Amino acid sequence: MNFSKTSCLIAILFLAATARVQGQGITPFIINSAGGAYQSAGSYMQYEWSLGELAVISTYTSSSLVTTNGVLQPCTENVSAPAYTSRFADGELRLFPNPTPGKFELNIAVLFPGRMNIALVNATGQIIVKRNFRNECCGRIEYFDISAIPNGIYMLVATLVPDEASPADNKIIIRRGTIKVIKIPN
Repeated sequence: MNFSKTSCLIAILFLAATARVQGQGITPFIINSAGGAYQSAGSYMQYEWSLGELAVISTYTSSSLVTTNGVLQPCTENVSAPAYTSRFADGELRLFPNPTPGKFELNIAVLFPGRMNIALVNATGQIIVKRNFRNECCGRIEYFDISAIPNGIYMLVATLVPDEASPADNKIIIRRGTIKVIKIPN
């Protein structure tokens, strides 16, 4: 009798223990409960926050849309211009500080890959600084120091030659933009 009580007790414990066991599910488990981004129009600062993260990280792309989930992704707070437009969208090129006593930076938030050409031009059209580089994705910062040149108004001209042609007409559409740079005394 003592043996059967022990056997029953072991069987009950075994059933209780296995009743709560679950196999691996195929649904992603979300542990992110809140988050967002804030950028003041009058300020250079930008804040991003996230409370927790998604257990699965994926990126989905189409010709003009990039969707990500999981870890905070750079440049997702701004909607970029369509890939095949001739002008940069607001926020894709930002210059700080402006006016400047000499040192400034250009933040590039263009999501489309291609060849980027940047030229700082004076009022007579003379090129003061010229840079060429490959734009892979958003988040590049170019630093400039124009302390040695005279005070005045200059233009920063940016040109992006994308890697892909427009699917509508199979033409390369070059994207262009200009930002006024004001050089002031120290």
